[in-house]
Amino acid sequence: LFRATAPITTETKSLEEALQKCLDLVCGYVGWPVGHVYVPSPDVDDRLVSARIWHFKDGEHFQNFRDISERITFDRGVGLPGRVLESGVPVWIEDVQLDENFPRNRQAVDLGVHGAFAFPIKVGGELVAVLEFFSQKPEAPNPRILYNMELVGSQLGGLLERKRAEDSLRERAAEAQRAATESETLAEIGRIISSSVDIESAYPRFADLAHQIVEFERITIAIIDCESNRGTVAFTKTYGTNPISVEIGGTFDLYDSVTGRVVRTRETILVSHEEAAQISTIAPLEGAEEQAYLATPMIFQDRAIGCLILRSSHQKNYNEADISLIKGISNQIAGAAGISTLYSNMRAA
Repeated sequence: LFRATAPITTETKSLEEALQKCLDLVCGYVGWPVGHVYVPSPDVDDRLVSARIWHFKDGEHFQNFRDISERITFDRGVGLPGRVLESGVPVWIEDVQLDENFPRNRQAVDLGVHGAFAFPIKVGGELVAVLEFFSQKPEAPNPRILYNMELVGSQLGGLLERKRAEDSLRERAAEAQRAATESETLAEIGRIISSSVDIESAYPRFADLAHQIVEFERITIAIIDCESNRGTVAFTKTYGTNPISVEIGGTFDLYDSVTGRVVRTRETILVSHEEAAQISTIAPLEGAEEQAYLATPMIFQDRAIGCLILRSSHQKNYNEADISLIKGISNQIAGAAGISTLYSNMRAA
């Protein structure tokens, strides 16, 4: 059993998959037909909820027990899982049908199970799961099984803790690589700004560089005219497979538009799918009201001169790091656009 448990964390990609394999191994070891996992509630402290991870020898025969177990929750000290949560050690029940602290008995006359035991799995001292197992007949306490289950729980917890540490190291390495890529990309944008007088020719390069470090399907740059309260699509490019018919050079009313909101508030706005459907004008992105958007103002010399809008199919596609990065890109584009306008005005004069 211990040799079979050791490879679990290296052969699985998630905690759920590891717990499923552990259920299957233990049920095979003790010859019992039912195994189930409870995990800490994400909403209430000291409460366990069903993870809906099971092992069955005959799932149809135990359907009633399954339904009841997935509905019920256990606080500390209550029921078999709650007793494990409270004590932190394996617990054995000879016959759950006769046990006064087994709330699932009150849900049905015959649950189809009798003997039971459960044990905890802890990672870094934190309980991450309680595994419970059931027999179809009463079972006298077996100290050897309880001792082995305590060892299995400790072994699996240690392996999961090591896997968590390894995953953390990989995540930090990936974050460091991403930070380096972002810095290099922003520096490249800066070089483009310093060498480009014609901003229109630089927009495509801006977009491609931004797309390398931030996920989006469409980017649009809108320049505003506060006197006329209208905006102009200075640039737009689609990277996805669902293009939107927005023409460069097209104009739109700022009233009740994403661009108008951003310019008025001078704040970055994440527009969800639901919010997008409620806005009457998504200009300059008409025709995509079911998409989510991230829009940030373009500020030059303390004045809002436009708006950078990214479109994504996923409402929760952006995190705080993405938003901060996009703000930086927007500021650089605003600087390039502002300088280009000043240069054009000087030449015209």
